[in-house]
Amino acid sequence: NLEELVNSAGIESEISQLVAEAELLLEPLARELVVVRPIGFEPMKWIRALAADEPLPAAKDLTTAAISGPGILLTQMAAQRALKRQGLDLDGHPPVAIAGHSQGVTAVESLKAHGTRDVELLAIGQLIGAAGSLVSRRCGMVGRGDKAPMVSVLNVDPARMAELLDEFAQDVRTVLAPALSIRNGRRSVVITGTPEQLARFELYCEKITEKEEAERKNKTRGGAIFRPIFNQLNVEVGFHTPRLAAGVDLVNEWAARTGLDRELTRELTETIFVKPVDWVAEVEELAATGAKWIVDLGPSDTVTRLTAPIIRGLGIGIVPAATRAGQ
Repeated sequence: NLEELVNSAGIESEISQLVAEAELLLEPLARELVVVRPIGFEPMKWIRALAADEPLPAAKDLTTAAISGPGILLTQMAAQRALKRQGLDLDGHPPVAIAGHSQGVTAVESLKAHGTRDVELLAIGQLIGAAGSLVSRRCGMVGRGDKAPMVSVLNVDPARMAELLDEFAQDVRTVLAPALSIRNGRRSVVITGTPEQLARFELYCEKITEKEEAERKNKTRGGAIFRPIFNQLNVEVGFHTPRLAAGVDLVNEWAARTGLDRELTRELTETIFVKPVDWVAEVEELAATGAKWIVDLGPSDTVTRLTAPIIRGLGIGIVPAATRAGQ
């Protein structure tokens, strides 16, 4: 995590300066941002409080998209600096290819610019996170209780899930139909939608399972029975859905008021808010470049665990470099 990277690599002053300079860029939007994130974005203050065993903001505040989004990006930027201190200079020895999972696309831009645009990118990341929280609340794409706006579905053919989502969307009772947002594996997807519609879609799938089981029992069908496994994701906001399209214009408007690169901001926001992710295809593209190792810049080992089954048998290794084990 960020605390471990900062302390073990001795980069506290460098990361503190990065956060402070990004905050200066966002001063024209201070009034708008405080509405979405009343605790501000003060990761270094929270790291020091954690070390001193002092009180921290509530977990529900720290895990909002407005805070966790830029927090993830900052951790990835810290990981790049920590690796350089340890002898892995990604500037001197550039990777043959770079890919970013979901909001990791912003860290890709950081790598491409060799860290020279990190202040601007961290500011953009904060705008994207804040707009994500704001717009998702307006369209009901937020978690309620233990129900999230994104669910992972395992043990499924992604193509069949896409077909079922299309069928489900035709139901007259379906408002704000869920979208297939991420293909995480060859038999693993993520679906984004309101918690209510995601729950209805899960029931829809259960009915299909029951039907196929009855047909198998009556010996009117063969082959594998459709048995998807649904899991709630621990997220506040549902990304990669057309429902967040309004957020793209909002972030672009904010970027104009702060002098940020509007073209880059729009591109990153559209990728994170609206466009679906095919992680399998992206990893296969990495393999096609001849890459032999994938260095996962974190912030955890989640992407490592997602990617390992995809690269199995390809002669490629992967290291979760932002974690203690990976270090």
